[in-house]
Amino acid sequence: MIVASLVVLFLAQVITAAMMNAAHKSYFQSSTQGWFIDRTVLLTQKLVATSPSNYDIMSDAASAPFAIFRINSHPYLTEDGSDKDDDALSKLLESRLGSQYSNQIRSLVASGDKLDEWKQACLANLSIEAQPCITSLKEGKKRIDMGTEIYLVAVSIPLPNKQWLNIFSMAPVAPIYLDHDTILFLSIFGVLQLIAILILVRRITRPLKSLAIASDKLGKGESVALLEESGPEDVRRTIRAFNRMNNSLVLYMKERTGMLASIAHDLRTPLTGLKIRTEMLPDSRTKTRLLSTIGEMQNIVETTVQFIRENQRVEQPRRVDINALLESLSEDFQEMGQNVVYSPAAAPIAIICQPVGMGRALRNLIENAVKYGHRARISLLQEEQHVVINIDDDGPGIDDNEIERVFEAFFRSEKSRSRETGGLGLGLAIVQNILHAHHGEISLHNRKEGGLNVKITLPYQCC
Repeated sequence: MIVASLVVLFLAQVITAAMMNAAHKSYFQSSTQGWFIDRTVLLTQKLVATSPSNYDIMSDAASAPFAIFRINSHPYLTEDGSDKDDDALSKLLESRLGSQYSNQIRSLVASGDKLDEWKQACLANLSIEAQPCITSLKEGKKRIDMGTEIYLVAVSIPLPNKQWLNIFSMAPVAPIYLDHDTILFLSIFGVLQLIAILILVRRITRPLKSLAIASDKLGKGESVALLEESGPEDVRRTIRAFNRMNNSLVLYMKERTGMLASIAHDLRTPLTGLKIRTEMLPDSRTKTRLLSTIGEMQNIVETTVQFIRENQRVEQPRRVDINALLESLSEDFQEMGQNVVYSPAAAPIAIICQPVGMGRALRNLIENAVKYGHRARISLLQEEQHVVINIDDDGPGIDDNEIERVFEAFFRSEKSRSRETGGLGLGLAIVQNILHAHHGEISLHNRKEGGLNVKITLPYQCC
């Protein structure tokens, strides 16, 4: 909107300036047509129709303080003017007087502030008779307001009997439109309009930007505070609808989490009692299978409770050396005999995060790489605004159509459903919740050489 408005404003100013300039240039012709051209044409026609003995009387009668007409045996201007204004004046007079004057009329035009230069140019081709005319024009110029622009005109028109009508005139012209005051006015107008556009655009885009950021966070599962309803009415209605939706989602999540927590808590007691009664049975294959099933159910309940607690955990963020954290986790797995390799960064890399939650998320990812991919290779990259952690394994990878669903709670990939290796489908859901709480991103990619790549992107100010 700002760029479009600036372009329109600039084009409008250019067009206006061009129109003013064209109007100013044409003013000379329009002003001389109103008086000088009419008088010159009328006098020429009368001179052609009368006796040469009346030439001087008629030229004196036609003269005025700002226009002096003289009859001479030679033209004051010995050459045609070459300027556009000169040529335009000659053509205009020729068109008014008739085709017999084609290419016969000579003219010279200059601005009043160049009177001396104009006089010298004229005198180079004029007889001494022109000097009184120029002196009279100089006196006449004093009577004109000094703020008015003046055009000085000299014209030579052939007459019968080898006579010439020589004319010296001054044509007052209105001040040029594109003066300093006009340019200043246009500049102030443009700046004020730009300020108004900036305020309007900011009033619209500022709440929209907050709405976009909040929508992005909400889409990632992060908690979002209610937005202030500001901006135009349409934007306020949109923010109001978003706040209602956010409240509904928060209530729904609280109800779902509370219900799940209640169910998990209520299942603990009967499962414990069932396990005790089963252990009192005589040893048999059925007893073993029952205890295994009960143990699996208890594991589901405990994992669910842990998942709920992780979502409700509130931990104070603090500065953590992510390089040291990864190195410590790698050493823990190596001490347990796991194939984990980490190439530490050359220098400490500090981020603001919740250390317990971040450690749990990274531990879960390394554990998955070891469990399903037999080994974990960890690398840390430092970018301008983010740190990037890559965890590679040599496992079977994940089907492309399941790679997004693995972050859903209780979803298990087809390759991890066995009792020996399969989990409950909560590990990656917990990891994603922790990373989203840190404004981070996680993505999974199947490696061309085999195995899975887990990419984690974290801002330096995570919380």
